[in-house]
Amino acid sequence: MKTRYFLFLLLFLVSFGACSDPNHITEPLHRAESLMNESPDSAWTLLNTISPDEMGQNRTRALYALLYTQAQDKTYRDETNDSLISIAVDYYRDTDDVRHKFLSYYYKGRVMMNAGESIKAMLSFLEAESLCEEVNDGYLLGLLYTQMGDIYKNCYDYPRSLEMFQKATVCYEQDGKDLHRLYSLVDQSNVYKNMGQNEESYQLLCVVLNDGKQYGFHRLVELCLGDLVMLCVKLKKYVEADKLLQELQLHYDSSSMSSSFWADIAEIHAMKQEWNLSQDKMDLAWKRARTENDTIVLYFAEARIHGIRYPQTESYRFMMQAVKKQNGLVRRSMEQPLLSVQNNLLATELEFQQYKLRIERIQRWTIVLFVVVVSAGIIYVGQKWMRKRYQKWVLERLRKQEVCYQLDLQCLQKELAKKDENIRTLIEEFNQKADAKDMNYRRVLANLESELASKEKLYGKYVQWVEIMQNDKEDCMSKLSQLFNERIKLADEILRVQITDFATDKLKQDALTAFIDSFIKKVIKSKNSYEILEEWVNMSNQNVMKHLRTEVKLPDEDSYRQVCYHIAGYSVYAISSLMRETKNKIYKRRERIRKKIEDLKPKSMDLFVKCLSK
Repeated sequence: MKTRYFLFLLLFLVSFGACSDPNHITEPLHRAESLMNESPDSAWTLLNTISPDEMGQNRTRALYALLYTQAQDKTYRDETNDSLISIAVDYYRDTDDVRHKFLSYYYKGRVMMNAGESIKAMLSFLEAESLCEEVNDGYLLGLLYTQMGDIYKNCYDYPRSLEMFQKATVCYEQDGKDLHRLYSLVDQSNVYKNMGQNEESYQLLCVVLNDGKQYGFHRLVELCLGDLVMLCVKLKKYVEADKLLQELQLHYDSSSMSSSFWADIAEIHAMKQEWNLSQDKMDLAWKRARTENDTIVLYFAEARIHGIRYPQTESYRFMMQAVKKQNGLVRRSMEQPLLSVQNNLLATELEFQQYKLRIERIQRWTIVLFVVVVSAGIIYVGQKWMRKRYQKWVLERLRKQEVCYQLDLQCLQKELAKKDENIRTLIEEFNQKADAKDMNYRRVLANLESELASKEKLYGKYVQWVEIMQNDKEDCMSKLSQLFNERIKLADEILRVQITDFATDKLKQDALTAFIDSFIKKVIKSKNSYEILEEWVNMSNQNVMKHLRTEVKLPDEDSYRQVCYHIAGYSVYAISSLMRETKNKIYKRRERIRKKIEDLKPKSMDLFVKCLSK
């Protein structure tokens, strides 16, 4: 059983080590993902520090492939090989991570566009578009629709291209991306211009120009000025085109403009009959021509300038009408093949993906089954081999232990015989000593019994004397208490008489109080009359003053003193004289003390109430 557990643990650790990724890989990936939108150059640099060979999980490999392709696209490094991004697509296709699935399809479409594979790019974009409702990110959706609009525009499917750019504009506006929104309006303007709807294109460019100036997007304003100049030329708004040209040349560098731009400038000069300037601008346009499209545009510009200079030429007018008809026919004819090829390729791609999923599912189950069978075989063979080895080892160990146990048993038997002999010797010695001690114990016991009898007699006499002394003490205490109470009553009566006769004489009251205090001191033979008075009150009233000082916190010492006088039996008149305070103050203080005791409800409350009620 231990062998089986060991093998399972070993397989688990091997599989765990193969599937885990170290933190030094996952942390830079997440850091690069957070930097991607704001600082793609930093993300690109960080991703280049990671070695793809160190990654263990497919999830980490897929994330690295997606982020690396995204960083390439955002740093304008056009990748044309889809082998890396396909790793991300294959992984995220079967997961619930919608955002990464969307991005993997989107950037595969970008790679296909860089490779010139428009149809494959559109297929990837359509897969990403199916996730739009779950992604709910205006910026990402705007980027997707912009790319789809570019593909449709390059394939001359202008209505679908316009629809995609309009969707991109709405998405950018919802996400607050003003610059992207304005560029999508420029894309719409170009589509309108290609469709021959120059007025709609003009209106959109005017909106972009005004908003671009408001937000301070100078590069966009420069682009709009150039496009508006060329569009005004097509609309034959030469005055406005001239104003826009002057604004462009005043605030921006127009030397980098395209050949078609300079051709339109030449047409503006031709309308102003500035033939030399018109010819100079056309020469500059021909120098900047790079492609066949540039050449075609310049030939058309030469034809228009020729028509302006020689308006009587009827052939020019018929030629331009024929060219317009031909452009429309070519555009419509080129739209249909793209749509049919796209639909057929979509169906083929769907069948291929389904077939690929079935093959992958079969491969996964085959691998799982193979791993299970191989693991079971390894476990079975290993368990059988380990069982034989374990049984052999156990038998050898048991044989050695048996030999050791026999030797130990012989030694123990010898030691046991020796100990038995020692025990017998000790028992004999103990019996001899026990007999001698027994005689001593008997003599000691007899002595103890005689001493105990004498001590019981002494204890009886002691108890008799204690009882006599206790009775004498109680009689003495009773007589002393009676005498003390009589003295207090006598002093109280003297104070009453003295207060009645001399209530208005402060000096006589003080003299009388001193006399009474000296009288009390003389009676109880103490230097501190109040302390002895309080001690006597405690002795005769269950330590009432000790409990009061412990359980009730009174405002001052005079309050405790007044309570002691009350319990001792002094009248209010006598207390007033002893404390040199008015009777009214004595009454009020007594009421406050009683109320405080009733509010606090101390343990000895019944004792306090009983003593204060005397």
